[in-house]
Amino acid sequence: MTVISNLMLVIVLLCVVSLQVASSKPHSRIRKAVDGKKDCYKITEDKMADYQNWNLTSDKTEDECKQMCENNTQCITFLSNRYLIENDMTLYCVLFPEPHIFTAVDISLEECKKKCTEMKECKTLQYITDNCQLYDIEYSKIPADKLKHEPLMILAERTC
Repeated sequence: MTVISNLMLVIVLLCVVSLQVASSKPHSRIRKAVDGKKDCYKITEDKMADYQNWNLTSDKTEDECKQMCENNTQCITFLSNRYLIENDMTLYCVLFPEPHIFTAVDISLEECKKKCTEMKECKTLQYITDNCQLYDIEYSKIPADKLKHEPLMILAERTC
């Protein structure tokens, strides 16, 4: 009788273990990097940190955009890029407040991760289609009202 109960216990334990292995959290993963090294990011897909930024369109230079950021006590970093709008090259200037620490366009996800790894203060990164934003706030400390569902967006917590 005890042999049968022990056997049944082993079967139940194996079922529980196999269910736990098969049921990982959806849209959340930690993986190894392409080169086989540990990837130090816990990735959450379709999620974004919705922090305020100031979008300004002007005919100013990048240096003037930088100056606007420096003159704004809430501005931590800025992004400027020129776009062709109706046959006119227009400077698009965006000012970012805390917890932003870095932003860039025309950058791959791997380059974004590398930049975050290089910056000791970087704790979370956000990425979508060649657009990288780095934050000095841990993912778990981002207020719930700032976390939004956004298809194709990646929000990743730095884990090492």
